[in-house]
Amino acid sequence: MSHKTDLTDLQKAFLYRTEEDLSGQSFEGSLSSYPGGGYVASLGVTLDSATRMMNNLHRTRWIDIYTRAVFVEFNVLNPGSSLANLVTVLFEFPTIGETVWTPRVEIVQLYRYTGANGVVALVSEIMCAIFVVIVTIMEMRKVCRERLTYFGSFWNWSQLVTLVFFYVAVVLYTLRCIWTMRVVDNMMNNPGNLRILTSHVVSRVCIGWA
Repeated sequence: MSHKTDLTDLQKAFLYRTEEDLSGQSFEGSLSSYPGGGYVASLGVTLDSATRMMNNLHRTRWIDIYTRAVFVEFNVLNPGSSLANLVTVLFEFPTIGETVWTPRVEIVQLYRYTGANGVVALVSEIMCAIFVVIVTIMEMRKVCRERLTYFGSFWNWSQLVTLVFFYVAVVLYTLRCIWTMRVVDNMMNNPGNLRILTSHVVSRVCIGWA
């Protein structure tokens, strides 16, 4: 066991991984808050592999009297609706002997323009973009004509701020599209890797993508 890549999935389950290793995030449960690091057991992508791993974990007492919480995470992808669900169920084990569980479901729309509503959204956004480009050209011509006096009007400043916000939104939307394509490609090439979709969810929350 000289290198982590030489270990079996069962042996890897007994190796502690940091929050950076897992690209994880803290989770607030019913009894306590838990960091993104911990011991991870991959159940695979088939029923046989999951059953075999569960039996091995039970045999080797992966969960013992010192265990205070167990996270169960899985993804559900619906290609027809382009929706992906990241499901996390937390089981907490207080000292009194009971089990407290907390579910959380994150829904990610991988592709925006699907179905009739997607077409309407695409057409509306194109029309909006054309309108803003026209307004931008008009404002540029106005600046060239009025020069410094242009910046003496409150309404001109209001128009400029609105245009800046629009172009910032365009940049963020472009980044979202690029990131989504990478996420989908990684999910197809790495089946069973939950952290790929988790990172996508965290990025959307941090940047504020809808």
